[in-house]
Amino acid sequence: MSDRMDALKLRITEYMDTFYPDAGPVQFTEDLDEEYNSRRLIVRTVRRGLPVITHVDHTTLTRADVGDLRRLYAEMRRVGPWPYDLTIDDERREIRTPEALLELVMGRGSKGLSIQRYKGLGEMNPEQLWETTMNPEKRILMEVNVVDVVEADAIFTLLMGDSVEPRREFINQNALNVRNLDI
Repeated sequence: MSDRMDALKLRITEYMDTFYPDAGPVQFTEDLDEEYNSRRLIVRTVRRGLPVITHVDHTTLTRADVGDLRRLYAEMRRVGPWPYDLTIDDERREIRTPEALLELVMGRGSKGLSIQRYKGLGEMNPEQLWETTMNPEKRILMEVNVVDVVEADAIFTLLMGDSVEPRREFINQNALNVRNLDI
């Protein structure tokens, strides 16, 4: 067992002990991730009475969002130890976990918002279409130049065509590389 794997197990155990002491003992097993010829750590815990199995492997550790989360968590640790005491509108709240902080921020950030999703502009009411797309004072027009017409046509056909399986394969191969996704 390597020192890095031991250090990772210790950090996971400390995290779970700090934020989820009721999760029971953390159990670890290791196996080979044949795709990357590297070791994979399998972490077993309990959350809300249900078993949780988490795979920590090359794919997980190299995801862009995981790197962002690690940097954010390091910044939060520099602020001070958990729990955090927050005062919002003269109300004091104790925030015990990173997840609770995220829930609070997301809840306050979405207060008063209504989120709607459309598959196309034709699904919008005329007023919504004007507010979001047609109003010249608000819209942004961007020029698109196609350098390789053949490649552009192939990607368009892949992503917008009738054949589902090639599109699914493309998404599976590229999903973890996405930095900004508008859904």
